[in-house]
Amino acid sequence: MDSLAGQTLVKSDGSSVTADSALEGKDLVLYYFSAHWCPPCRQFTPALAQAYSQSRQPGQGGGVEVIFVSSDRSQADMMDYMRNTHADWLAIPFGSPAVQALSSHFGVRGIPALVVVGRDGAVIRQEGRQEVMAQGAAAFAQWESLAPVEVDTSIVGLLRENTEEVKRDAGDILVKLLSNIVAAPNNMKYRQIKLANKTIEEKLLPASGAFEILFSVGFEEAEDKLILPVSVNVRTVEKFLDALKNIDSKPEVVEAVNTQPAAAATATASESSALIQPGVLTREREFLARLVSCS
Repeated sequence: MDSLAGQTLVKSDGSSVTADSALEGKDLVLYYFSAHWCPPCRQFTPALAQAYSQSRQPGQGGGVEVIFVSSDRSQADMMDYMRNTHADWLAIPFGSPAVQALSSHFGVRGIPALVVVGRDGAVIRQEGRQEVMAQGAAAFAQWESLAPVEVDTSIVGLLRENTEEVKRDAGDILVKLLSNIVAAPNNMKYRQIKLANKTIEEKLLPASGAFEILFSVGFEEAEDKLILPVSVNVRTVEKFLDALKNIDSKPEVVEAVNTQPAAAATATASESSALIQPGVLTREREFLARLVSCS
């Protein structure tokens, strides 16, 4: 979380922990701007604490963490507020310059305020308070599903190893399949690919890399079909969809420190994909071999 890099956070018992260790594995941070002297804050805080406590399971908001940013008049007031009313979340230390910096950065004009922020610093929701009041713990689950995800889509480049016609046909099918999921992420009909479908059998199966892409998106084998579990973040699907739509675009040049030998830096798309996503190539070959043996 860039906004908290190098920051120390405090617990309600007065002990401290680094933000990096406390937020490891978390997808989102809710910055809660509040103070005990503020009547609307005292009214909202119990509702936030209840929603937080009810959302600690994976997939239900457990990847969302609250950080208290205090406007209390003294450290004693802040700690009393945390001990008596808050849930088990952390806080920016009293008097830290980070309090004003975060308030200014997120344009907070009054309290209570609840700003939902992704790992990359992007604001997901500026008015999280209203969603907690309306949805309770369900708001945490909803925010978690919107969390930005880091996805390596380089394996999409394997489609370029096919003839232009095969690449185009397979690419069009993949775009349609993923577009349906993005448009209706909870519709299980779109999360299933029937391998006996004539179009799938004739135009997707023959394409090198097509099934590797599907496995990388998160599809799993289920007898005569592939199924994308509901636990797969729709943002992952969107990333692969964008990569497929832009497969013929010129790759962007990324400036970074290159620690590899020059020869390694010139690896082909298929080689780099195999290195980045080990096991996917083998998985596809085994899967296709089973299909052939059953035909």
